[in-house]
Amino acid sequence: MEINSSVIRAVELRGRATAPTIVAAGRQSIPAEAVRDGSIEDPEAVADALQKLWDKAGFRRREVVIGLFNKSILLRLGTLPKAVPEKKLAQAVRFQADEFFPIPPSQMILEHVVIGERRGDKGDEWELLLIGARKEGLEKPLAALQQANLEPIIIDSSPFALMRVLTESQRKGTTLLIDLAPGLTTFLLLVDGIPRFARPLSQNLLDLNIDGRLAQVLGQPKPQPIESQWQGLLSPSSSSARQSVGEQQIATTTIQWPGEEAFQVTDPLQEWATTLANQMRSTLGYYMTQNELTNVNQIVLGGLGATFPGLVEALKRELDAPLSLVDPLQKLTGNVQVQGLDLEREGAEFSTAIGLALRGLED
Repeated sequence: MEINSSVIRAVELRGRATAPTIVAAGRQSIPAEAVRDGSIEDPEAVADALQKLWDKAGFRRREVVIGLFNKSILLRLGTLPKAVPEKKLAQAVRFQADEFFPIPPSQMILEHVVIGERRGDKGDEWELLLIGARKEGLEKPLAALQQANLEPIIIDSSPFALMRVLTESQRKGTTLLIDLAPGLTTFLLLVDGIPRFARPLSQNLLDLNIDGRLAQVLGQPKPQPIESQWQGLLSPSSSSARQSVGEQQIATTTIQWPGEEAFQVTDPLQEWATTLANQMRSTLGYYMTQNELTNVNQIVLGGLGATFPGLVEALKRELDAPLSLVDPLQKLTGNVQVQGLDLEREGAEFSTAIGLALRGLED
């Protein structure tokens, strides 16, 4: 189950993680203020939406894997001496947590993943991915689940869930995995399939509603399209171009009313993509320099934004690396049809939820 600003998505799978089949899937809108920047603010509203979703989608199970990623979730890379036995790493991580996180260990839930081994200055070392979740940041999500009579069996990081639905080719080299969700954009940097760096970005789909597609999905009133706002005012002569603004290239459209001088307006879709690309470059630059990474080999998009008309093309014009889309359905076997959804068309929107459900089948 994935909870974003304005919408909840859930998927029920059965079978083995290597050959799962889909049982049910669904989405349910929630008030926009109930979730902000990936954090649940109104547990009662979320619980009410969850109960509606379970009734509507026909889910059989009430045990859930929930994905979270917000400012309460901290990811760090760390090392510990190989002399520490693997079964005692959890104890060692907690003992040295203040070296990795700016929060007292008593205020966090700590997890770790061994991502490799290396030769350090003082001998062989474990390479660890450390996950720290503020306890206070988990109180409202757990309250919402309890009120909806749901049992959380696993609390997972949403970017890691999306990683599970990648193909083998999408895991090779240096991959930037981007989840374009309402209210929160996240990216995860992978090196040969190993997560190295993850961050939320402020630019998100709620800032982009130019043709009503997002509003329609979220159950909000559809705004008047920009093109229809101009209809009857503009002459047939209009043209698109790109102009330099400082060091950036901004997409523009030249408009001319009858008898008036031509003027330019920015293309809002391309402008949104430009802002996102600049945030990505700024955030990634320092990390890649410090870790001697020279370039990103490929970019993979998932989430609702991967289905947004024109958005993929706009991002391709801004990003230098080859770009592909997540296809979570290739992880499933059997019939992928569920009542009320066209997963063949909308599958990318449920990619994180499918990745979370796969996590539940691993245990």
